[in-house]
Amino acid sequence: MAKRCAQCGQERDSISTVDLFAQAQGVDAELIGFPYRSCSAGHEKTYVYPDFGSDLREFIFGGAIPQTKKAGLLGRGESCAGCGARLAWIRTPQLEFRVEPRLRDAPPFELVLRMPAIACANCLTLQARASTFGKRVNPLDAILAAFQAGGISPT
Repeated sequence: MAKRCAQCGQERDSISTVDLFAQAQGVDAELIGFPYRSCSAGHEKTYVYPDFGSDLREFIFGGAIPQTKKAGLLGRGESCAGCGARLAWIRTPQLEFRVEPRLRDAPPFELVLRMPAIACANCLTLQARASTFGKRVNPLDAILAAFQAGGISPT
């Protein structure tokens, strides 16, 4: 049973979609066709299920965005996530990652992240640097800003 809207008392059992965008910490996040739950009047907008936020975090940091691997003497170098070669990379200010999260009870949507990343000069695999991903370059900051701009909250 869905929770009731505090404003009108109706159940928040309608699922709608919206396009969201925000920037934070050098990351642009665009969520295309993002599903959310609300009452039929569209008052309170919430995640489609209670654990959606933690599932999205696990998806992003669980391999959806390839990350470099530590390599070399004392783990100070980096190797490519795709071919394993020691990285001689092509540095670009921002690269684009397009993924379609398939999360439990959520309808599919497209997540586009534009952020500082590198491309392997050997195989051209686009990847985030493991040394900064989730730290100085955290896509969740931009995603949460997009949710906030769209008025979507966890509960």
